[in-house]
Amino acid sequence: MSIIRYDSGLRYDQGNRYDAGAEPQEFGGVKVRAYLSISFRQYSPVGFLTKVQWIGTQLNSDAGKAAFPDPWGDGSKFPTRATLTQVIAAYVDADAAAKGGDHNNIVTRDQQRVELSDMLVALAPYLEETANYDRATLGLTGYDIKKGERMTPSDAELMQAPQNLKLAHGAFSGLVMASAHTCAGASGYETQWTEADPNIEANWQIGPFTSGSTRVEISGRTVGKTLTVRMRAVYGRKGPGAWSGNENIIVT
Repeated sequence: MSIIRYDSGLRYDQGNRYDAGAEPQEFGGVKVRAYLSISFRQYSPVGFLTKVQWIGTQLNSDAGKAAFPDPWGDGSKFPTRATLTQVIAAYVDADAAAKGGDHNNIVTRDQQRVELSDMLVALAPYLEETANYDRATLGLTGYDIKKGERMTPSDAELMQAPQNLKLAHGAFSGLVMASAHTCAGASGYETQWTEADPNIEANWQIGPFTSGSTRVEISGRTVGKTLTVRMRAVYGRKGPGAWSGNENIIVT
């Protein structure tokens, strides 16, 4: 049987198929993304036969079809489900013929193994992306799953917004105290406030900037007005992170 050669750009030594757009999972606070093992060369002939039959069974099961619904694309970069199923069946037949010891049959089986392996390698990134790199979903493919890889946090992930912003009345009239949890790596904290509509960006006024502390005093506010406050961390040359959520208090 003639098998279409697929080339996803991946090779056997390219294990890290990092997709910056994918959402990772968190285990114990550490972000982890699961990947499929594409090291098909490691299998013995018997092991490879067992593995590809299992992949075919899993991807054609009800759960596999639900997790990875048709269509899988136009068939140009990786196989369709129907093509993969057909090629696996052809390899099973070639393996059975090779057991008779005929040299030509053995060569044919080995050639089909290489071609089927390339097909499975090309398919892997599509399955990973469709599963959103979720370990449980990838378990429905029949592939082996690599040990989860820790993500290298981006600047955006490291530059967190202050959490648990709280407001309290100060010791004298018109004084409001703001505080929040500190952010790892922050060099300072920027505060803004408004007594008008906080949904209009132009209404925000620049408040105190503190170095290393999230405790801020906002004085001279109008008694009886609702004061809205937000805070963000500043990370040196990287600049500010995201704003916290807004917090409100009636000034006394």
